[in-house]
Amino acid sequence: MMAGDVTWEIIGTTSWSRTFTGKAEVLSQLLAPLARNFEGPNTVSADRFVAENDIVVVEGRNHSTTKRGKPYANRYSWSFRFREGKVVEVVEYCDTQLIVDVLDPLEMP
Repeated sequence: MMAGDVTWEIIGTTSWSRTFTGKAEVLSQLLAPLARNFEGPNTVSADRFVAENDIVVVEGRNHSTTKRGKPYANRYSWSFRFREGKVVEVVEYCDTQLIVDVLDPLEMP
């Protein structure tokens, strides 16, 4: 559901905090490295949706466990902007200290 020119911004000052541009970059430099941290699938649930025009805000929770056995129970608020049925922008707000404490640092490509 991502447009080719999607941007995904993670707020904060962690090694994961930056804007990823383009579907290929989001998949290879954000989602794939994230998945490598977990023992099993990256499991996320969506708890609340608020929509207006082309924006949908979703509150969610992560239910994953890292390969080191630490729970990654992050909570999120994602703001999605859509164009022609595809996601063109994601802004992610979450517990950035949990990212620092539990995930492996994300290396710059």
